Amino acid sequence: MIQRQLRNDDPTLTKLQIQYGSYIQESNLIYSPGTWEREGEAIGRNTHLKELEIADPCWINEDELELFFQGLSDNRSIGKLSFKAVTLTGGEPFYILFPFFEYNNNLETLEIEYCHIDDDGYEHLFSALAKSCSLKKLTISPGIEGCTDTDLYDEEVLAKSLLRHVNLITLNLEGNCMGNRGCRTMTSFVCDTRTILSTLNLEGNNIGDEGVKYLTDALSKTSTQLKYLYLAYNDNITSVGWKHICDLLRKPDIGLEGLSMSELSNEVMLDLASSPGCHMLKTLQICNTSHTDISCPAWKGLFGLLRSPTSVLEDLSLRGNELTGESTGCLTSALANNSTLRSLDLSCCRNITTAGWDALSDCLRNPKSELETLNIQWSLYNDNGEATALLADALASNRKLKNLLTGFSRRGIYSDKMRPLFQILCKEESIMATYQSNHYIQNLGVLSSYETTSHLELNKNTDKAEVARQKIIDVHFSNFNVKPVIDMQPFIDMDIGVIPHAIAWIAKGSNNQYNWRNEFYRYFVRNMPSLFDIKGRTKTDQAKRQETEN
Repeated sequence: MIQRQLRNDDPTLTKLQIQYGSYIQESNLIYSPGTWEREGEAIGRNTHLKELEIADPCWINEDELELFFQGLSDNRSIGKLSFKAVTLTGGEPFYILFPFFEYNNNLETLEIEYCHIDDDGYEHLFSALAKSCSLKKLTISPGIEGCTDTDLYDEEVLAKSLLRHVNLITLNLEGNCMGNRGCRTMTSFVCDTRTILSTLNLEGNNIGDEGVKYLTDALSKTSTQLKYLYLAYNDNITSVGWKHICDLLRKPDIGLEGLSMSELSNEVMLDLASSPGCHMLKTLQICNTSHTDISCPAWKGLFGLLRSPTSVLEDLSLRGNELTGESTGCLTSALANNSTLRSLDLSCCRNITTAGWDALSDCLRNPKSELETLNIQWSLYNDNGEATALLADALASNRKLKNLLTGFSRRGIYSDKMRPLFQILCKEESIMATYQSNHYIQNLGVLSSYETTSHLELNKNTDKAEVARQKIIDVHFSNFNVKPVIDMQPFIDMDIGVIPHAIAWIAKGSNNQYNWRNEFYRYFVRNMPSLFDIKGRTKTDQAKRQETEN
């Protein structure tokens, strides 16, 4: 079907992902293609395709991939092109795509992640970028785990090719091992008056204190558009380098709104918290400080940002930190009156105690909480079930949280731990219990059963009264979801004065395949004849007529 849509230039086909030799649209496996030359030609002729992702095509040999790229090079509609875990060596793939880059003025996003690229590949990639001028977002990221002590390419060639892209606003170079020299080059690019770059990701690049010093000196002397700067996972940055960042945040009119750091000392944490610019951050990531014993006073100083009435912090990541019950209590205490934070990342924080989870649960019960995303992946690894039960109890009444990312598997030991969280989505003890279930959580970050997945999908509906109605019908009145086979027991136990209201409430919806309302009425009348004594009422009417005639 996807192949036919592609060749017919179907306007409804705007996104396409090719993975493991298959077309995938909206995560559903559709079709296994045969001749890659024809598929590339079909994409080349297509005028409606806006996004194309090619992920891990290990089944395609080098010749087939080049034939595919020859067809792709004729496309002029794709605005976002992604390569993930693709082998792009020898330079031929990007050389073949020169026309695509040169003549496709719709291309705004290019993502190259976890790909194997050699020297020739990078040379032709940068030549291809030099032929284009429309990019707004560029990612070249082998991944932090792929970073070595060797510089992967000449950053000066990359910077020179990017100067044509006057609208480039996001540059992600995570894990490119560029070191201090590469950091200097990228700093010169950011400070060039021809650029409007607002986001720069240099995480995992073997940058040290020297590179940070050059970066902060340049940013403090030059007016730039840079708003978000990510430097975490550069293990060569010591307290000296991070203090340069704190000093930068003391400069007036720096304008940074997002920052990532890692491996901070107590002294740097307190220095960061006291920096005026820190209070202007909307995004702050302090990652992987598990090798450093951060004291509670240092955490308390940082969490003071959340207490400030002028706080604008929306996204806080504390991934991998040694948070104890005491430090977690400091965090939740600071959140008690905070109304700006929308996302909190506590993933890989395995030392949080039951007392800490209890304090976090109180935070989720707080009606002032505006948290929409809570990431606790791998933080409940040592939980015996108490923490999960506390969270489930708190979320039963929470009306703001949409994403609770747990990272648990549906199989094995974690299934029992997750059960309380599954159950709050649709309590089955009574109609009122189902009505009072959580109708807001949409993502648990875990593969789950069909029932749980359907409840999460239902929760995406903004009409929460309709969500509750559908859950009540599914649990208490229907034996299955598609065709209405009604469980009559709730009606039998119901006060007769309530029944008409219950009938009207249940029957107000409709189903795509069946007319729910008519089917429901027919089924109800057939199975509750005592409420519809038609024969008895007919005899009464006949007796009244005879009385009138006499």
